[in-house]
Amino acid sequence: MTSNVYVCSAPIQYAPVNAGAACRRDCSPLMHRFAVVGALFGLFAVLLGAFGAHWLEARVDPERLSIWATASHYLGWHATTLLVLGFAGAALAARRLTLAAGWCFSAGGLIFSGSLYLLVLSDQPLWGAMTPIGGVLLALGWGLLAAATAVSNARQHSNRD
Repeated sequence: MTSNVYVCSAPIQYAPVNAGAACRRDCSPLMHRFAVVGALFGLFAVLLGAFGAHWLEARVDPERLSIWATASHYLGWHATTLLVLGFAGAALAARRLTLAAGWCFSAGGLIFSGSLYLLVLSDQPLWGAMTPIGGVLLALGWGLLAAATAVSNARQHSNRD
């Protein structure tokens, strides 16, 4: 049984195999931007992690070095998430939720890790006040991705019946 489902802003004839292909044609450039952002996040997680471990270690106290490591870990984890989303996100039928999750991961990673890096480098507590904004965006991204997956699975299963 098939039905029209709006994927990638265009009605398509929904069939699990064809839906992914249609979405990849229409959404890939936008979704692949998340892969580029993820690759850049990964690059900076490694470079800034090494900078913290080798250059900052002798220049800041252990507490600030721990904050730096946290920023690098979160940036690295969300780099991987954005890479997967960029390459596989187009297969999810819930396009708007998937795109919103990607934007939340991108902005959240930048604000969360960026504010922690700036906090360590400047020793200005004001930067630490921005960190929760990034954390909320990251959490929201995970919630949106869970919703996108659930909606996509529900659509797929309802069309099989």
